[in-house]
Amino acid sequence: MDVKLTYVVQDEQNGLAKAVAAGKHVITDESFLVVLGDNFFYPKTFLKDILSFHEEQRADVTLGVSEIKDTTRHGIIKQGTNNTIVDIIEKPSEIEAPSKLGAIGIYLFSSDIFNAIDRTKPGVKNEYQLTDAIKIMVEDGKQVYYKEIEGKHIDVGTLEDLRMANDYFFRELK
Repeated sequence: MDVKLTYVVQDEQNGLAKAVAAGKHVITDESFLVVLGDNFFYPKTFLKDILSFHEEQRADVTLGVSEIKDTTRHGIIKQGTNNTIVDIIEKPSEIEAPSKLGAIGIYLFSSDIFNAIDRTKPGVKNEYQLTDAIKIMVEDGKQVYYKEIEGKHIDVGTLEDLRMANDYFFRELK
């Protein structure tokens, strides 16, 4: 598999959707992968697994998801049939959450995401949320899927979670 990596800088921190949009000028018409840097994943095969799934489904969007504990830290999906997503809500309360499956920072997109981002309005925390752009893709009838990622996932967005990831790495992988 031939892989090309490109880094872009988001000049103004105004949401994950705008961070993805900052890369529009380097994206071709092919699918592209976004992996958030504040996540720990093991085993390393998660990328191969989600790429294969995305290609098999001929998806416009594939989200890597996992069962999560705190719904207020993730975009939470409502599942349809055959791994489709029928709705996604950014950081809902436990009561508002349509499931326990949350986006864990692995996304595959077709270039159609840019049109959806252009139509996205500020949402949670007055930021342009990627989940809102994905919801637009669902509403547009695009092929939006989820792939449950097997293995260990730790969102290292807090100091406690960073310690947990370090402990896991040194205890289990060294």
